[in-house]
Amino acid sequence: MPVAAMRSIAQLRIPPNALAMCQTAAQDAIAALRKASQTLKEDNANISYDDLAALQRYYLINEDDPEIGPRAAEIRRLIKATKQGITNQQITVDYGHYNSAQRNTRTHVMYLGRDNFTRPNRLLRYFIHEASHMYANTDDMAGYLNNNGTYRNPGVNQQSAANNADSLACLVLALSFVALE
Repeated sequence: MPVAAMRSIAQLRIPPNALAMCQTAAQDAIAALRKASQTLKEDNANISYDDLAALQRYYLINEDDPEIGPRAAEIRRLIKATKQGITNQQITVDYGHYNSAQRNTRTHVMYLGRDNFTRPNRLLRYFIHEASHMYANTDDMAGYLNNNGTYRNPGVNQQSAANNADSLACLVLALSFVALE
């Protein structure tokens, strides 16, 4: 299993089903990342209207953008790196008050806030989000998105969205038909 262990930080009691929930989130993340990668295949000429709408919403890519192919290829690279990391590494999840991830370490530790464990889609979203920090070296440059898919920070542009962890997580969920929570 990709999630090997859970630890509590700040003396919080871990719910009895939390490890199973994380293992399920990891498996669902792998499936969603695989689907998203297949959707953004090399030939973007056949991308569906709904998938293009998701690219527009989360990455600010327009239909007539001459760079849509290279931009989609870069997003696909981030998706594949995240999927490969989740698939091939043993992750420890620290249960606490906030979400975070340790990057570029051999420990593969992800911090997930306890609020995520009340809604499976939210846990999946932030599992992908934090895994993308760990394995695709994404940032939070554009910030987080609201559940309706709009950016909380004004002035987001293509450059800040391009390597944004929440853009990646929300796009993957959209391409996999998973609702944001």
